[in-house]
Amino acid sequence: NVRDQLFSLFFDMIDAGANDGTIRSDINAREVIPTIINNFTVFTFKLAVQSKTNIIEPELPAQHQLVTMKNVILNYLTANAAK
Repeated sequence: NVRDQLFSLFFDMIDAGANDGTIRSDINAREVIPTIINNFTVFTFKLAVQSKTNIIEPELPAQHQLVTMKNVILNYLTANAAK
């Protein structure tokens, strides 16, 4: 199953980062990864729907919002940002 392989890869990446000090060691990867993926999925779906309709006019371009979302996630995960 591709989903399981992706989750396993992400878990391994978080664990490796926690071991080498680049990712916060107090993060439970089993809780964080599904939360990040689910939120990112909903967020990108929302942006896709906005771009196909004239109902909701986004305040910021989709690309800017995606970069902001990426930065929020990375800042949360990064060990140095937590200090």
